[in-house]
Amino acid sequence: MIAINFTFFVELGLFLLFMWVTQRVILKPILDVMDRRDDQVAADEKAVEQHAAESESLERHYSDEIAGVRRAASSEIEKARRDGMMARAAAIRERKAEADRAVQTVEEAALTAMNTEREQFDSLLPGLTERMAKQLRLGGES
Repeated sequence: MIAINFTFFVELGLFLLFMWVTQRVILKPILDVMDRRDDQVAADEKAVEQHAAESESLERHYSDEIAGVRRAASSEIEKARRDGMMARAAAIRERKAEADRAVQTVEEAALTAMNTEREQFDSLLPGLTERMAKQLRLGGES
């Protein structure tokens, strides 16, 4: 059994003094550090959420910019292809026109040569017929 005497009150007083000193010297600084740590963790979590939202916004922004740049590049490539095809078609038309002019020049030269030969043939024709008739009458002698 517990005897209530002066020793009990001394022990109770010492225990309460120990609890008060422990509270002031040990527990309060530890609790303060834990509270600051909790506050810092909460602030860090809030900063992480804010940075995550900011990074998602930037990612969307840059992906939109990249898509725009890709569309512009695709458009430029298509325009360059069209321009190249048009330039090639123009070059083909120009070369065809040059070839047509060359063919026309050759045809004109051939026609001129044929007309010259016809004129010469017409002038040679009377003498040729006389010689042929003479050869036929004489039996092939010249």
